[in-house]
Amino acid sequence: MEKETEKEEVSPSYSSTLVLIENIQDNCIPEIINLLVENISKKLADIDFFIERIPEIHSAVITFTCDIDTADFIGKFSSCHRAQGQGVTARSLEESRTVRVEGIPPKTPETMIELYFESARNGGGSVQNVVMLPDENAVLVTFYLPEVLQTLMTRQHAFNNQAVSVYPYYTSIGHCLYGQKGPHTAIPDSEEIPISLHITEFISKDPQKKIIVENAMANIYCDITWPDLGHPTPVIKLSFLNTLSCQLWTLAKVAPTWKNKVHAEFSRLMSMYKVIECDLKPPVWEAIREKVSSSPNLSEPHCQVTLQNGANLVTYKGDLCQHNADVIVISSNKNLKPTGGAALALVKAAGLKLQKDCELIIQKEG
Repeated sequence: MEKETEKEEVSPSYSSTLVLIENIQDNCIPEIINLLVENISKKLADIDFFIERIPEIHSAVITFTCDIDTADFIGKFSSCHRAQGQGVTARSLEESRTVRVEGIPPKTPETMIELYFESARNGGGSVQNVVMLPDENAVLVTFYLPEVLQTLMTRQHAFNNQAVSVYPYYTSIGHCLYGQKGPHTAIPDSEEIPISLHITEFISKDPQKKIIVENAMANIYCDITWPDLGHPTPVIKLSFLNTLSCQLWTLAKVAPTWKNKVHAEFSRLMSMYKVIECDLKPPVWEAIREKVSSSPNLSEPHCQVTLQNGANLVTYKGDLCQHNADVIVISSNKNLKPTGGAALALVKAAGLKLQKDCELIIQKEG
C-alpha cells in the first residue's frame, strides 16, 4: 500500500523559522522584498533565507535557514520606513500541526489515509482530523502534536505505488508552503478540439455569444484560441491560463482536475448549438433562389420543399414586419433591448408595448 525512504536533508520550509509578510501590492516585484529583508536582517537571500510569494493573498513567507531572532527582525521590519512606504507588515507564522498531501489517487479511502499517517514507520503520529479534497486529489491531515511534522517531512510517501507530496499547511493563512522547489504539479497541456465550421462562423460573427463562451471558460481557468474563419477543418485550442503559472497554490488546486472540467464545460457550451445538414440538390436550391428573387408578394410562399425528414421548407421574401406569423424568432442581447437590425425594426413596427413587455420579462426573470 505504501512505502517511504529517508530524504537527504530536512525540508527547510518546515524546520526553519518563518515570518509572514502581508499587504504586498501586485506591482511590488520580488526583488524589492528580497532587498528589504536583506537590509533589515543583514542576511543574504538564497543563503540565509528564501522567500515564497503567495500572490492569491498578497503575502509572502520568509524562511530563515540561519540563526536569527525573529522577534527582533519583526520589530525592525515594522519600524523600517522603507517597509512602511511599501505598506507591508510582518508577523510570525504559527507552528503547524497540519499537512496538505497532494497527488492522492482517486477514491482512496479516508481510513487508509488515517492509518498511513498514524504509522510510525511512515513518520506519522496520532491523527486528529482528515479533510478529503477529491476535486484537488488532495487531503488535509491534522495531528494532535506539531512535533509529528518534524519526522513526517523527512520522508517520501506513496499510496498504491503512486508518489504523493506532503507540505506543511497553515490554517491562519489557508495555504501550505511548497519550499524552494515549488509544488510537483505540472501546468496542464493545451487541448485541441475539432469544432464545426458552421458553429465557429456563427459564434465569431456575434461578439456577445463569443464573450459568453470566453467568460464561461475563463471561470475555470481556461483561455480560448479561436480558429481562423474559413478554415476547412477548424480546431479550437483550450489552454491553461498563463497568469496562474506564478500562483502556485491555485495551480496545485486546479491542475489535477482541470482537463476534465474544461472538457465538460466546453461540451455544455457547444451543446447549445446544432448543425443540421439538409441534402438539397443544386438544381432544387437554384430553383428556390430564382423564385425568391423574382416574386414581389410577401403574403404568399415563393417556394415549398419537403425535406427527407418530412419537414416543409417554405421561403418568403419581403418586409418581415409585415408578415403574418404566429411567432418571429430573432437573436437579441441579454437585456432584450433592440439596438439595430431586425430587433429594432420589429419594435418600431409593433410599438412601445413590445419593448415594455420585454422589460417586464427582464424584471421578473432577470
